[in-house]
Amino acid sequence: MITYLLCLICAFMGFLTTFSILINKKFRSSGFINRYLIVAFTISSTRFFLYGIQTYLTNTTLRFMVLNLGEIAYVIIVPLLFLYFQNLLYETKWNRKMLLHLVVPIIISILNYARFFFIDEQIVRQLKMAIFVVYIPFTLMYVFLTLRIFNIQMKGKAILMR
Repeated sequence: MITYLLCLICAFMGFLTTFSILINKKFRSSGFINRYLIVAFTISSTRFFLYGIQTYLTNTTLRFMVLNLGEIAYVIIVPLLFLYFQNLLYETKWNRKMLLHLVVPIIISILNYARFFFIDEQIVRQLKMAIFVVYIPFTLMYVFLTLRIFNIQMKGKAILMR
C-alpha cells in the first residue's frame, strides 16, 4: 500500500516538475532542457501515476489496461533519452526521421497488447518471449549508441566541468 502511495507522490512531483518547466521561460531557455526531456518526464510521471492508481481500481480489465500503459512507458523512455542526449550534445533540429526511433517501441507495445487477445497459453508465452527478445537488444543498442555519443563528444575534453 505504501509503495503505491510513493508512486503517486513521485508522479505528482514529476508532473509538478514538468509543469514548472513548461511555464517558466528560464527553464525552457536552458540548454539542458529540451522537448525530449519534457516528454520523458511526462511519460515517467504518467507511468508512476498509473502504477500508483492501479491499486484503487476495482475492475480487473481496467487494472490490466492501466498496468500495460505503464509497461509501454518504459519502452518509449529509452529512445527518448538517446534523442535527448543527442540533441543536448549536437544541438540537432527535430525532423521526421527522429520518429523512426519510436518504431520498435510501437512494435513492442503492439506485441504486449496482442497477448491479451489470445487465450492459448502457448501463444502468450511465445509473445512474451518475442517481447523479451526484441526489447533487450533494443535497449542495449540505445545504451551503446548513447555511450558512443558521449565518447565521441568528450574526446579531448574534461569530463568534469568546473
